[in-house]
Amino acid sequence: MMHPGDREVGEDPTKLRTFLPPTDRPGTDSASEAIRLRPTLDALLLAIGEDLLSVGEGRSPEIRESVGRVLLHAADTFGSAEKAELWLRRPNVLLGAPPLQLVFDSPEAVDAELTRVDHGVYA
Repeated sequence: MMHPGDREVGEDPTKLRTFLPPTDRPGTDSASEAIRLRPTLDALLLAIGEDLLSVGEGRSPEIRESVGRVLLHAADTFGSAEKAELWLRRPNVLLGAPPLQLVFDSPEAVDAELTRVDHGVYA
């Protein structure tokens, strides 16, 4: 469902949408979260799409799905695409680099850092 002001995902939505968590598994937490956060995820994909496509080229579907879950978590944690993008691009002391640079090689580490943010643990 589109809301006023929402934009569709970028010029090549097919490529960008491969990063979205699957919604074809009804009843799963990730499916319901992906549907609930779809406008935020679309806006986040628009903001970081070029970076995702350049780094994600040739990555396996499993890795792309893991990245999608991290993006879903970031959208949920920060509540807006703008805040999630800022966090993803900002250098992170604990991770040693901006999360967006690490999300393909270490999605678990980026996800763990988001969980710390969720719980108010800022080391």
